[in-house]
Amino acid sequence: MENFRIVRLITSALLVLGLCSCGNQTKEELLLEGNRLLKEGNVQGSVVLYKNALEKDQNYFEARYQLADAYLLMGRNENAERELEKVSRQNPDFRELSLKFAELYIRTDRTAKAIDVLERYRAKPGEECRVLDLLGRAHVAAGDHEKALELFDSALKLDPANQNAMFHLAQLYLKLENEGEARVLLDALLRIGPQNRNALYLMAQLEIEAGAPEKALQHFLQLLEMNPADFQAAYMAGSLYLGLGEIQKGSVLAESLLQSFPDKAEGHLLSGMVAFARKDYGASVVELQKALRLREALNAYYLLGLSYDRQGKNELALNQFQKVLDLQPEAFQARNMLAMTLLKQGRVEEAIVEAQRVLTHAPGNGLAHNLLGSAFMATSRFDEAMAEFEQATQLDPQLADAYLKMGLLNLATGNAAQAEEELVKGIAAAPEVLENRLILASHYLRQENFQGAMELMKQGLTGGESDALLYNYMARIAFSQNKTDEGIACLEKAQAVKPDYFSPYFDIAFYETATGNYSRALAQYQRVLQIDPKNLRALLARGSLLEVTGKLNEARASYESAKKTGELQGYLALGRFAHDNKKFDEALAVVREGLERLPANPSLLEFEGKLLLEQGKADEAIRVFEHLEKIVPGRGMAIVIEVYLKQGANHKAIARAEAVMSSQPDHPAGYLLLSRIYENQGEAARALDLLQGAPATCKNREMLQMRMAGVHENSGSMSMAMDIYQELEKTRPDFFPAVFALGRIHDQRGNKVEALRCYQKVLERAGNFVPALNNLAYLYADNYGNREEALKLAIRAFRNDPENPGVMDTLGYVLLKNDRPADAVKVLEKAVVQLKDNPTVWYHLALAYEALGNRGKAIELLSRAVSTGDFPEAVQTRELLKKLKS
Repeated sequence: MENFRIVRLITSALLVLGLCSCGNQTKEELLLEGNRLLKEGNVQGSVVLYKNALEKDQNYFEARYQLADAYLLMGRNENAERELEKVSRQNPDFRELSLKFAELYIRTDRTAKAIDVLERYRAKPGEECRVLDLLGRAHVAAGDHEKALELFDSALKLDPANQNAMFHLAQLYLKLENEGEARVLLDALLRIGPQNRNALYLMAQLEIEAGAPEKALQHFLQLLEMNPADFQAAYMAGSLYLGLGEIQKGSVLAESLLQSFPDKAEGHLLSGMVAFARKDYGASVVELQKALRLREALNAYYLLGLSYDRQGKNELALNQFQKVLDLQPEAFQARNMLAMTLLKQGRVEEAIVEAQRVLTHAPGNGLAHNLLGSAFMATSRFDEAMAEFEQATQLDPQLADAYLKMGLLNLATGNAAQAEEELVKGIAAAPEVLENRLILASHYLRQENFQGAMELMKQGLTGGESDALLYNYMARIAFSQNKTDEGIACLEKAQAVKPDYFSPYFDIAFYETATGNYSRALAQYQRVLQIDPKNLRALLARGSLLEVTGKLNEARASYESAKKTGELQGYLALGRFAHDNKKFDEALAVVREGLERLPANPSLLEFEGKLLLEQGKADEAIRVFEHLEKIVPGRGMAIVIEVYLKQGANHKAIARAEAVMSSQPDHPAGYLLLSRIYENQGEAARALDLLQGAPATCKNREMLQMRMAGVHENSGSMSMAMDIYQELEKTRPDFFPAVFALGRIHDQRGNKVEALRCYQKVLERAGNFVPALNNLAYLYADNYGNREEALKLAIRAFRNDPENPGVMDTLGYVLLKNDRPADAVKVLEKAVVQLKDNPTVWYHLALAYEALGNRGKAIELLSRAVSTGDFPEAVQTRELLKKLKS
């Protein structure tokens, strides 16, 4: 790196000598020397020479034009515009001027002006490619990505090796999150121009985002070799060395930057990072403060906050993290650190607010869930804490391994066995910290190390209120091994230790419901309500259980109490109850009362619209759904179009869908809606063409792929549908709707083992996804699993979606399979009311009637089912009918 310093010193010396001799050079010589420096990347030096040329001749427009160009490269747009205007007055016919003004307008967000200039420009042969490239950039800045793609493509057809068009198209692909196409273009560009500085920087960025710091480092080292004065490349190379653990190499680059560029913040910033890596936090603070005096930088504030944090200076750390958020509110890493620091200060409620802010915008942020869990623990909100910890470890399984290894919640990873050992050591050092113990227990439970998990919980018992959470977790471990008596005993101990910790009550109620002891389950809910009369979860669960058991007046009273809490679910539950009991006016009144308290709530608006539809008030319902569409794009219009299709007003449906496409060209909603209309008209091929032809700029393309698969399914092309679902499972493993759809097709084709795998995989990712709970429960009940477990799954599905008649049907069938025909009849009779034309539900209810000895009702239902023709259980239905009649 000594060479780096020498080259810089020589360059500086030559520049000084050159500037000293400016008086002896002609204006033409100064222009040529300025152009040479500009080409080498020494923009500042070129500006000095252009100005010297203009001192010799103010009307030397070529020098003034080059000065404007240099100012553009430096980002000094106002200076550039002033110089360009002078050039325009001096030589208004200078053709190059229009293109340079267009570039200025693009850089200053005056895209309409740029497009106007470029479209009026009469390109000569050889200029077309540059004009198309500039137009493409202007349309990108204007947000018209589809047009920009078309323009860049046209430019590259004219000149396939045009590096500017290739680079700007690669930038656009990255903006559209199409990394694959961007990488292909950049690879091709670097083969043509291996020293293209912009391409090397962009490729380095790509490698960093792809988790390949070694490759990114090579690009920055190449940039540095090309131009030793490229301080940005030196800074990035030094940062990457530190990230790779090569602190000494990072330190050498930091020293070189400080010596060669003392007026640049990058040298002090990298030096501060080196000091931080060496745990010299005092030196880190000094260097970072120097960097900030030279230039405001987010990463400097963030690292300064971390340095203060390591020194135990919490208030100073908070100030730095807050500065990051003032400049960039979506900086989640800084907000997580802010929450963590607030926790250390005991400012728990503030920490909760900050962690929740992260999760509002980034629900998949495992660290934020973990911090929120810690905050809930500090306020004895054990249920919520456990839910957050489980969500955190599910989102990032390595988070638990890293939790104590670094002494802080962070995202580091390492050898799993070593990480577990460190967790154990951490618990030994701080046995009172429940978070550590619970995270390790969760880790053991995933490994089915039940004994290790149980011992860990027992060792944490202290005789205090926090034992309630440990007993509750011990019950979970016991239930996982089918040790129900031991599990119930643990839950009762939890209740005794902390009576206002409600999770044990709900867990016991769940067990009692699954085993048919409804009175005992109701007693648990009642105990919760004695302590907390407004507990919404208890009110709804109690109402649901009373409803299933036929105690409708008591159920109504429970739902009334739920509504009085003012919570959304209370209004929805009471409204649904009134609707199911044919009291439509009462249901509508409840929903509208809810909307007075919760204006523009999407769930209530959708419920109101559907109630109006049932009452034949289509026009009024459409107005409600249009209002819903404004609040949640895509949610209301789908129902409006369905109404139009039922009315036979296809032209209106098409017009609405096309309007959505026109107003939201980069959103899939319009394409999904219009494809459904085409499919409804029997035009499956047209629907597929529409979906396949959606522009490359369209976001959430997995939704388009799901819709294409759905069209193939409905057309009977199951293999093509499965190909799409399998590709989605491979490329987007977290996109569980595709995995579920794949399982559903396997289920329908009789491949039950593969269907089980898919449903189980979905529930690993989304534990309360009702369709997967429902279908898995059905399979388990049909001899592909444990029937008791089937009942637990069916109850969970019903709790999450008590209005769904398909879920009621499954619950009734599973109850029947668990030798509880009387309970099955109560549930299935409700399902039959809502699924009036479904022969499968009739068959299930007939089975329940037969089990109770009610042969007449069974025969009646079976006869109705057989008369409908073919359905999945048609063979069994005919056989049972023949048996009962004989």
